Amino acid sequence: MRRVAELKSGVLPYNYGKHKMKIDEKEGASAFYRDKNGDIYLTYSTYERGIDLMNSTYNFLDLTAKGHDENPDATQDWVRYHDEYKDAS
Repeated sequence: MRRVAELKSGVLPYNYGKHKMKIDEKEGASAFYRDKNGDIYLTYSTYERGIDLMNSTYNFLDLTAKGHDENPDATQDWVRYHDEYKDAS
């Protein structure tokens, strides 16, 4: 029930804080370590542009003339399925 209330409010947990967002999830990656006693430690986290090395699409686009060619106000709004692009001609 708490998640439903968070979604309705638009204030969601992200990157160790609460942020006003229009979407219910954003990119991030974390690594954890469990020691022999079963204690769990967060050893690494990265968010937003910090995941670029893990997103192979970005690596390929960085080789092209226009790169990501992103809209700075909308993260990854340029990504489409192959059959959703408008005809280039």
